[in-house]
Amino acid sequence: MTKTVVLFLAMLFVTGTTIAQVAINIDGTVAAASSMLHVQSTDKGMLIPRMTTTQRNSIASPATGLLVFDINTIGFWFFDGTVWVNLSTGAPAKLQDADGNTKIQVEESANEDKIRFDMAGTEYFVMDKGNLQVNNNGKNIYIGESAGPSAVQGTNYNNFIGYLSGSANTSGFDNTAVGANTLTANTTGSSNTSLGRAALKSNTTGNSNTATGLNALTLNTTGSSNVAYGYYSLKSNLTGSFNTALGRGTLLANTSGTHNTAVGFTSLASNTTGGYNTAMGYQTLTLNTTGANNTAVGRDAAAQNSTAVSNVAIGVSALYNNTTKSHLVAIGDSALYNNTTGTENTAIGSKALLSNTTGFSNTSNGYQALYSNISGSDNIAIGTTSLFSNTTGNQNTAIGWSSNYSNTTGIENSSVGTASIYSNTTGNSNTALGSFTLYANTTGSNNTANGNHALVSNTTGESNSAFGFFALKDNTTGHSNIAIGVRALFMNTTTSNLVAIGDSALYNNSTGGTGNTAVGSKALYSNTTGYYNTANGIGALYSNTTGYYNTAIGPYALYSNTMGTQNTAAGLDALFSNTEGVGNTAFGYHALNDNTTGSLNTALGRFALVNNSTGIQNTAVGNFALYNNTTGSNNIAIGFSASYGNTTAHSNVAIGAKALFLNSTMSNLVAIGDSALYNNNTGTGNTAIGSKALYTNTSGWNNSAFGKHALYSNTEGNANTGIGLVALYANTTGTGNTAIGMYALTSNTTANYNSAYGFNAMLTNTTGTENTAMGTYSLYTNTDGNNNTALGYHAFYSGSSFVNSTALGSSANISASNQARIGNSSVTSIGGYANWTNISDGRFKTDVKENVAGLDFIMKLRPVTYHLNMDAIAGFTKTPDSLRLKNGEQLKAAEVQIGFIAQEVEAAAN
Repeated sequence: MTKTVVLFLAMLFVTGTTIAQVAINIDGTVAAASSMLHVQSTDKGMLIPRMTTTQRNSIASPATGLLVFDINTIGFWFFDGTVWVNLSTGAPAKLQDADGNTKIQVEESANEDKIRFDMAGTEYFVMDKGNLQVNNNGKNIYIGESAGPSAVQGTNYNNFIGYLSGSANTSGFDNTAVGANTLTANTTGSSNTSLGRAALKSNTTGNSNTATGLNALTLNTTGSSNVAYGYYSLKSNLTGSFNTALGRGTLLANTSGTHNTAVGFTSLASNTTGGYNTAMGYQTLTLNTTGANNTAVGRDAAAQNSTAVSNVAIGVSALYNNTTKSHLVAIGDSALYNNTTGTENTAIGSKALLSNTTGFSNTSNGYQALYSNISGSDNIAIGTTSLFSNTTGNQNTAIGWSSNYSNTTGIENSSVGTASIYSNTTGNSNTALGSFTLYANTTGSNNTANGNHALVSNTTGESNSAFGFFALKDNTTGHSNIAIGVRALFMNTTTSNLVAIGDSALYNNSTGGTGNTAVGSKALYSNTTGYYNTANGIGALYSNTTGYYNTAIGPYALYSNTMGTQNTAAGLDALFSNTEGVGNTAFGYHALNDNTTGSLNTALGRFALVNNSTGIQNTAVGNFALYNNTTGSNNIAIGFSASYGNTTAHSNVAIGAKALFLNSTMSNLVAIGDSALYNNNTGTGNTAIGSKALYTNTSGWNNSAFGKHALYSNTEGNANTGIGLVALYANTTGTGNTAIGMYALTSNTTANYNSAYGFNAMLTNTTGTENTAMGTYSLYTNTDGNNNTALGYHAFYSGSSFVNSTALGSSANISASNQARIGNSSVTSIGGYANWTNISDGRFKTDVKENVAGLDFIMKLRPVTYHLNMDAIAGFTKTPDSLRLKNGEQLKAAEVQIGFIAQEVEAAAN
């Protein structure tokens, strides 16, 4: 190739006309025939005009070929007729061989700014602004001696750089190899990446492998999806897949193991067929051969492991000596360091379970947790130095700093909290939750402590339960105690079988009182020697010191009791003021609140017997029952506000809401039913059973009422008896009346000495006296009639003011005073086994005369036969259809009667 540079210069200044060649020199050299100007010198040059870029661009209408030197760009510029061109870029556009089919083009078109490399007429390389493009090679790049296959391949997107790199490739695609002998044997393997001499050298059909480093994956043939980074990493792998090796010699011996991850110098170096292992750190799992599913992170972690499976070691020298035992977890410097045959252990923390050799199923979390354990099993230690001294103890649980620190052989202990069960050595089955709980315990067993400093002083006491800050704090040898609450059983030392639940419950109980149970803040707070007491509620039995056999349930129940015994109180302030009272029972809000020395009282209900002070043997059941009682005794009140106003009265019985409500001083009364004897004030000897029975009674005495509203209106009436719904309801001052049956004598007000038995008997009687009615509706309409007698259903059912009449039999009726009737209109026979007797003795007769008709009268009489008209009789006697016996009347009407006509007899007599 030749290079021709042609320069045109017009700078000759002469005067005159020149028609031949011009030579400028100092040695007489003749101008060349082909030149117009020939400048010759051996020690000087030719100086072209010099100017700035601005000056150059300011030249007006520069001639084509005009040459100047630009002092700004430091170069020669010539005008090509259109633009100024720098001589350095205005060089020839191409370099080529003689026939022009192999060439380097620097400008194929104007201002292209690309360099093209054509060989044998085909463009293979293009340099474009720093980029090197490879064309017409099947999207492949081969760089290096014998790199890439010799045969032309299709579009495989392979990149082979280095001696023999990818030289055997046939159809493999998407491969990248950089380095001598990289992917040398690869034929059909695809998507592989190798970087470093002999990396993936033997790979034939393996896919998706990545190898970086000298001899990385060098023996791999068919293994796929492996990643090797580092000198000799995965060097021996043949068919193993899905392995990741990062670091010198990592997974060095692996042949067919799969899914392994090794990061760090010689980690998993001895592994051959083991799979699913993860090793990160200097020489981690370095001796593992066939062990699988192991995870090791940290220098020398699980370094001796060979065939063990499913272990986790994280930390310097964690699980260092373990070889074949599986299912272990060690996290922390030297955790489970000496483990040899122990299985299923978990150690988290520096030197956790460090001494363990054969112990199994242990869990430790914390610095030096279970540090001394050798053969102990089934232990759990969480916290710095927790279970530190344990050697052979089993089934212990310790959570917290130095929790169960001194335990050596104790078993089945559970501790949670700083220094909990700290001093325990051989004690068993203890449970401690909270800082310093059971701190001093050494050999005591079966204790439970929950709360900071709970049972902190206990040494040998057993079977205690303490829940709460300082609960059972001073206990040393006491056993079988239960304390729940801040400072519960605080001062107890040796007493046993106590129960305290609540803040400061049984606080002062020390060495005396036994068998006590306190539930509630400060319940039985002051107790010292009192025994077998039960208190449930804030302040319950608070002041008790020596009292015994007491039971208090509810806030401040039996609060003031000091020496009282055998009392039972349930409810807020129940028996609050009791001090020395004995055998009282109070259930309900403020029940027996003011009782001090009263004994053997029973109060059940809100404010029941609330004001009682010294009264004894009272029973009150219901809210406000016997509310005002102070000194009254032997009273029974059951129901809301029953005997509410009672103060000093005794021996009363009130059952029902507001029964005997207003009675205060009267005794020996019985009221059973809602508001029975409600208004009784001075009346005595009364008995009322039924809702509002004797409701209005104030001063009436010796009355008995049984039934709802019986004797309801009675105020001052005495010696009355009313049995049945609203019997004697309206009676106010009537005395000596007896009414038995629903509505019997219900309208009676002031009448006396009446007796009514049966439903609605003497219903309308108001002022009639000394009447007797027995039977439903008997004397039903009587109002003010006196001295009447009615016996039978609906007997004497008409007439309101008759006197001294008698009606016997169902529906037997009277039409006037001083009558006696037996039976109703259906009666067909009246008789008996004896004669009727009437007074005929002359001794009892006066004013005897012969003015009575004789034989003539008899001869005028007309005997007849006839049938009775039952409807006419019912109309005359005013018997309603509802009371008529129709079947009997039909039989009666069918009979043939023999007799006289009354009107004819009357006419004959006159």
